[in-house]
Amino acid sequence: MGEVVVLRPHLAEAETLSARPDCDLAQADWGLAPDEIDIPELRALFEYWLSKCAGGTPPSRADLDPLEIPHLLRFVYLVDVERERGKPRYRFRLIGTYVVHISGRDATGLYLDSPDYGPERSSIIPSYSDVVSHKRPRYDQRYVPNYKEGYQHYGRLVLPLVGPDGQVNMLLCGMQIRRNPDDN
Repeated sequence: MGEVVVLRPHLAEAETLSARPDCDLAQADWGLAPDEIDIPELRALFEYWLSKCAGGTPPSRADLDPLEIPHLLRFVYLVDVERERGKPRYRFRLIGTYVVHISGRDATGLYLDSPDYGPERSSIIPSYSDVVSHKRPRYDQRYVPNYKEGYQHYGRLVLPLVGPDGQVNMLLCGMQIRRNPDDN
């Protein structure tokens, strides 16, 4: 993957991840590179997540500090991964204000498989399950109905967070409407 630079608008300099001893990018093939994420806020979230990896393992929730990424918090949401009879079940723990605004509701506390969540759950559950089972990030570009404007084109980033047992117990996600739907 080469050298990855974390751009942090609130810092005077960019931090080079390959220079950090606790984040050896060569140890992990995450299947996704920062330059594949075309939405700046989501790319910055991915770079932050990468900066928290250690030894080819995804970070835990405790490794994250919201004070390090205040400019991204409105685009972020956290999803708890619960297990029932060995199968993952997803509950929205926290949802950033921008995500609430573009989705038209605050789904905090809702389970993704709940009928109250809506029909889009059928495409989201497999995406989340892919991240959980492979412990690898996923970036999707979606074109879906919007509660106000008919349809919207957006990017969604889903990043695994692991618990003490090494299993994915939470998903760090980001969502942002694409500025130009005709862009790649």
